[in-house]
Amino acid sequence: MRLAEAQTLVFDWLHVPGWIASINGARVEVFPSRPAGLVALEAPAGEFELRLSLEATVAQSLSGALGGIGLAAAILAALLWRRLMPAST
Repeated sequence: MRLAEAQTLVFDWLHVPGWIASINGARVEVFPSRPAGLVALEAPAGEFELRLSLEATVAQSLSGALGGIGLAAAILAALLWRRLMPAST
C-alpha cells in the first residue's frame, strides 16, 4: 500500500475485540472509528505492507472450550442416568 501522507484508514468492518494489525511487521493499534464503530488504524506516509486479521480473543477461546466441556458433561450425565435408572415396565 502507498499513501502520500499519514492518515487514518477506516475499513467497512465492525470493530470487535480480536482485530490485529501490523505495518511492515510491526504491530499497530486497531481502534473503533467514531461515530460508526468501524475498524480503523493510523497508517504512515510512504509504501508499506499492511496485514489486518480478526483472531479469537482469550475469552472467546476459553468460552468455546468451556462450552465443549459442558456439552460433554451433559451427554455423559444423560448416558449415566439411563444406565442407573431402572427400566419402567
